[in-house]
Amino acid sequence: MSETEVDHPKLKGIQKAAIFLIALGPADSASILKKLPEEEADRIAKAVARLDDADLKQRVSVDEAG
Repeated sequence: MSETEVDHPKLKGIQKAAIFLIALGPADSASILKKLPEEEADRIAKAVARLDDADLKQRVSVDEAG
């Protein structure tokens, strides 16, 4: 196990979905969220809101390294 894996937990599915939607941009992500059940869309939207820029960059780099 690498040092990166010890220091940073793996991303959860909801966090991966949030990062993916951020990468897509507002128009495409809104289109996807509209097709999801309301409860699931709300969970993902809340996960997006919890990610700040620094956190997002750190998580993406950790995920790519893992």
